[in-house]
Amino acid sequence: MKDFYEMDIASAGITRGFMAKKCDLYFTMENKLRRLLKCCFTLYKVPEAKQEEVIGQILKMDLKPIAEKIIEDTVRKAEEGFESVLAEK
Repeated sequence: MKDFYEMDIASAGITRGFMAKKCDLYFTMENKLRRLLKCCFTLYKVPEAKQEEVIGQILKMDLKPIAEKIIEDTVRKAEEGFESVLAEK
């Protein structure tokens, strides 16, 4: 269990690093996602062939609508929570 916890700290650090850097003309969302997955898979010693297979499948997905829905739901829940706090006062 300790091993998993320590590896989770490492992969969280990798993820945090990628989240902190905004996408731009040279570091596109696709490149960022590919590199993030590659780093995390390598950390967990996923075989190279499996890495490429999974990364390829993920990059074929249309992730923009999924991301937009997550953001929309998060904002809605935050607003609902804020409104309930104001209603209590």
